[in-house]
Amino acid sequence: MKPASIKKRMIDELENIPEDKLQLLLELIRSSKSNLSDLQAKRRSITDYAGSWKEIDSDQYNAMIKELRDRREKARRERDV
Repeated sequence: MKPASIKKRMIDELENIPEDKLQLLLELIRSSKSNLSDLQAKRRSITDYAGSWKEIDSDQYNAMIKELRDRREKARRERDV
């Protein structure tokens, strides 16, 4: 598909988005244009914690995973509203 055709389809889709969602969409677009070097720096700082996972016991790990899944499900439901 040609870039002009994609842009046209995007504009058509934008016409149907509620105004209260447009700001979120604009933020998403702006964040997608972030500098990749910034992302690499963030990724490096996150991976500094990677070794600490082996020290967590299985009960703590399972509780953390359950809470994470519950939060994600709640956030998904809120976005779908």
